[in-house]
Amino acid sequence: MFQITHKKVNPQKLAGYYHDNYIVESNGQKYIYRVPIPEAQSMDLRIIPESLVLRFLKQKFFPAPRLKYADSHARFFIHSYIDGDLFQDLYPATTPFPNWICGNLAIQMKTLHQFSPKMCTPHCSKLPKSPDSSGFFQYLIALVEGIYGKYKKSYGSHFEQLQFPPDPFDIVRINALKLKTRPFTLCHCDIHRQNLIIPTKNARNLVILDWELALVADPFYDIATHLHKMNYAPGQELIFLETYLGQLRATLGFKDSWNQIQIYLQLERIKSAIVDLVRMAERFQAESSESQRKSIATDYQKIIEKAWGVWNKDLPHILSRTNIYQILDLS
Repeated sequence: MFQITHKKVNPQKLAGYYHDNYIVESNGQKYIYRVPIPEAQSMDLRIIPESLVLRFLKQKFFPAPRLKYADSHARFFIHSYIDGDLFQDLYPATTPFPNWICGNLAIQMKTLHQFSPKMCTPHCSKLPKSPDSSGFFQYLIALVEGIYGKYKKSYGSHFEQLQFPPDPFDIVRINALKLKTRPFTLCHCDIHRQNLIIPTKNARNLVILDWELALVADPFYDIATHLHKMNYAPGQELIFLETYLGQLRATLGFKDSWNQIQIYLQLERIKSAIVDLVRMAERFQAESSESQRKSIATDYQKIIEKAWGVWNKDLPHILSRTNIYQILDLS
């Protein structure tokens, strides 16, 4: 049995929505002590045990944390510690980064999407089956509609003042018919700046963290969630897409794939406007620092503007940061 002496190296726990993460030591070796948060708000599909995914990735020699120990009752997990810099610390949101990173991530995701997901498929038995991309998209809409309905009771005034349309999903439902069938693959579904490590060793090969949202799904959904959360500069987004798709922007194949990815991307924009409102409003209410409150308002303003671009492509969103601040300040 794996034994560890719980000694915090850093008194601050590492951020996460579904797990508390601590850096600990045993016999001079660092590890990540990962504890599920029982009261965490469920805003995402969490179906495949992360421990299973990590074992699978180890077999494939894919760069990810290694599972060192899993409690039999899933009360905690021990992951390998990867020495390096958190991507978010070096390149905060919207900050450009070296172009090689775009290509590295594209190659990693393409590699991930080429693995047979057979080991993980049984855990996704309640989801639409490969290659039913249209059915999967409709499943996602129903999931986000459920989240919206749940929080509309508490945040209805917020949604109204943020100028949500009466039916936020009406504009994307018809897109299900436009999706082509595609073989499902293992997808991470949450690759963004806070889930990436630039390792001290082999610094030009990023390590992807936090596999708790992994699914067997349409790989273009994985790409869409990544593009939404990563906030690439336009030129760097193009580098990523051309590398992943293996096609130049001017080709018909690229354009067709991009149109398919955008279907998922539009839904992800809407989901983010809902989910992040709830999360950011709670952070805002708990925050005493005025500068931090303004920062939260600025962050959400960017999110709602992207959703507004889906709902009203030809009309600018007119809410200022001050407006957003006042809405987040609603009790």
